Amino acid sequence: AKNSEPADACTDVEALTEVYADVVDRYDVSTIDLDVEGRGVSNVDAHVRRGQAIAAVQDARADDDRPLAVWITLPVSTSGLTEDGIAAVRGLLEGGVDLAGVNLMTMNFGATRDAEQSMADATVDATEATHRQLRGLYEQAGIRQTREQVWAKLAVTPMIGQNDDASDFFTLDDA
Repeated sequence: AKNSEPADACTDVEALTEVYADVVDRYDVSTIDLDVEGRGVSNVDAHVRRGQAIAAVQDARADDDRPLAVWITLPVSTSGLTEDGIAAVRGLLEGGVDLAGVNLMTMNFGATRDAEQSMADATVDATEATHRQLRGLYEQAGIRQTREQVWAKLAVTPMIGQNDDASDFFTLDDA
C-alpha cells in the first residue's frame, strides 16, 4: 500500500511495457497479480497506461506461445469495488487485457460495515456486489461473460485476525 505500482511511477506506456515484460521474463512467470491500492488506485491515468502496457505484454507472450494470466488485487467496501477500483478494472479491459480475475481485499471495512454485521457477512456482501459490478464492466467492454464465468474470475483475500481498523476482526467462525 505504501509503494508505487509501476504504472503510477512510469508515465511512458512503451517504457512501462518494458518494465512489466522485464519482470515477467526475468522470473518466467505465467501469472501476475497487480496489487493496486493506496494512492495508486485513484490514479486514472495510471489505469489507462497499465491496461495498454499489460495488454502489449500479453500479446507478445501469446505470439511466443507463452500466455500470461493477469489478476488485479483491489480494496473493496461492503458495497463492492470503489469507483477507483472500477476505474482500475475498466482500464485493463479497455486496454485489451484478457483479465483472469479480480482478487478482493475483504478487510478494513470500517464504517462501510454495520456494527452488527460479521466480517463473514461483510465479505459475502462485498463479493456479491463486486460480481454485479464486474458483469456490468464486461458488458460495457463488449466482452460476453456468463454469470458463472464472472464468478470464476473472483478471488477473496481476508485479513485473518485483527484488521487495520480496530472494529474489524476476522475470526475462525468468519472463515
